[in-house]
Amino acid sequence: MAAAVGVEMDSPEHTSNLDMQQDAFDPAREIEWPDFLPPAPAPPFAHPLPFSLSLAEAQLQPTLAQPDEWEHLQREEDERLDEIRKFVLRFHIGYLYEHLGNVEIDWDLDGPEYICRVVGLPCYGYDYRKTGTVKLHLHTPSHIRQNDRSPARPLTPKPRRPRRAQS
Repeated sequence: MAAAVGVEMDSPEHTSNLDMQQDAFDPAREIEWPDFLPPAPAPPFAHPLPFSLSLAEAQLQPTLAQPDEWEHLQREEDERLDEIRKFVLRFHIGYLYEHLGNVEIDWDLDGPEYICRVVGLPCYGYDYRKTGTVKLHLHTPSHIRQNDRSPARPLTPKPRRPRRAQS
């Protein structure tokens, strides 16, 4: 897995750098869904079928996806959607938090994009409704003091270009 560029992170949910995690999600990765839908659950009042399955239906039965497999795939899709949502949010409004390199920023916080995501302040989660308003808010003395009081996060060096082999 590729390491995050910019700073070391305490947890994937709360980060303070604006560099995107290179391994956050892979848009080219596809989840392969089975060709057949899982069998529908039987209603609680259903009685056994009065007839047996035909040979063709009996042969088809083993190829149907099991509900557990579909549930697993759906969970995987939901997790992937959450990662994509965080990535897009950081890409779209991450610049607003650029000057707050030491504070904890909660990218998992549900709500509109113009809420204060700085953890530990009374304004955390408050909706400022406009880009300009939240930008001004994030430059208030309380946010600057919170950033100054927070321990500095160690930066990781930027990747270097590989040197050409000398012949």
